[in-house]
Amino acid sequence: MIWLPDLGRWAEVVAWLLRPGGRLYLIEFHRIVDIRAERSTVSEEDYLAGREVVYEVGGDYAVSDAVTQHNRTPEWVHPLGEVVTKLAESGLRIEFLKERCETYFARVPPPYLEEVVEGLRVPPRAARASRWFTLSGRGNRRGSCGGRRDEGANFAKLSRASPASR
Repeated sequence: MIWLPDLGRWAEVVAWLLRPGGRLYLIEFHRIVDIRAERSTVSEEDYLAGREVVYEVGGDYAVSDAVTQHNRTPEWVHPLGEVVTKLAESGLRIEFLKERCETYFARVPPPYLEEVVEGLRVPPRAARASRWFTLSGRGNRRGSCGGRRDEGANFAKLSRASPASR
C-alpha cells in the first residue's frame, strides 16, 4: 500500500471488482514500524500525516546490497484508520481487523525481534507494537465487476478519472 498515493481511488476499484458478497482479504505491514528510527522506538516521521515520503536508497527488498540505478522511491504513509475508512466508504462491509506483533520479515534487527516457531516476534520483556495486520471485508454493491460484462467501460472510466471528478 506504500506505493498507492490515493487510497480512496484504490478502495473504489477494490469494491467495484468484488461481486456482492465477494471477499477482500488484506494482509499488510503496519506503517507504524516504518516510521521508527532504526534500532530505536523513537519515531522519525509523522504516522498520522498521511503524506508522501521519498527515499534515495540503493538495493531492493530481496537483495539489500544489489547495485541499482534508479533509487528514488516515493512511498505514502497511510495510517490504519485511513485504510479501514476508505474501504468502508467504498461500500465494503468490514468483517474484522486484527493486528499482530509476530512477523516473518525482520524489519528491525535483533535484539528487537527473536525467533519463534511462528517466525519472529517482539521479545516478551519488550513493549509490543503491531507489525502487520489482516483485514477482511465483503463486497456490498450490486452491479460490480462480477455483475455484467458491459461494465468494463465503467471500470475504464473510474481508473482514468481524477479524484476531483469522482
